[in-house]
Amino acid sequence: MTLHALALAALIRHCAPTVAPSTMVAIVQVESGGDPLAIGDNTTRRSYYPRDRATAEALARRLLNAGHLLDLGIAQIDSMNFAGFGLNVHTIFDPCINLSIGAKILSGDYAVAARRYGTDPVSYTHLT
Repeated sequence: MTLHALALAALIRHCAPTVAPSTMVAIVQVESGGDPLAIGDNTTRRSYYPRDRATAEALARRLLNAGHLLDLGIAQIDSMNFAGFGLNVHTIFDPCINLSIGAKILSGDYAVAARRYGTDPVSYTHLT
């Protein structure tokens, strides 16, 4: 289940207003293909695309209980971020919460990079 481009753009504007919409759209397309239920298993390098939220939650719970590290939801939030942002397998699949956390992580990482390298866009070319 992927979100239509217009629905995704509206959701990003509402839930992740601190990040340029074009940046968040690009991240979502690369990370989940726009699927709010996508699960990336970093332990096995497998991707899952459950058809409904209940199935996604059950699968995520099972994999986490087995000790897997996962990227979850539309912005593919790493399960290692759960504690720091007060997340769980239910809240992570809410697209607005997921995008909001993704924007917070991106903004935080950008702030660290800006302090280290400056804010001139040329400063970031060596990071790729």
